[in-house]
Amino acid sequence: MGALLPVLTPAMMLNSIVALGISIALTLKLRQGTLGLLRSTTWSWAAALSLILTVTAMVIGFTIMVPTDARLRKLRQSVEGHPPIPEEAQQLGQLSHRIKKMSQTDFVLILIAMAATQYL
Repeated sequence: MGALLPVLTPAMMLNSIVALGISIALTLKLRQGTLGLLRSTTWSWAAALSLILTVTAMVIGFTIMVPTDARLRKLRQSVEGHPPIPEEAQQLGQLSHRIKKMSQTDFVLILIAMAATQYL
């Protein structure tokens, strides 16, 4: 997993930016061509839900996961060459668990957003 993070993190950031752009474009491109109908059709609700979930996933990714990943990398580098003391081991476990839970949350949000776009 450690070898994938340097490559995977920028790829996921780029992917989320592209997904946000597509969600915004789909929300603005209503079939009737007017934003006044945003709340009146199922298609519009699905586009808005997709946009909201994509933005939420991005906020989790950029504000929680990226800083947590940076702290985890820094801590891993500090314990290289010697076994971690109990406090470092506990921090490593907590940070790894936090990244795992936030990754799962992001996955569920994006999965629901993708399911909502099936109506589009």
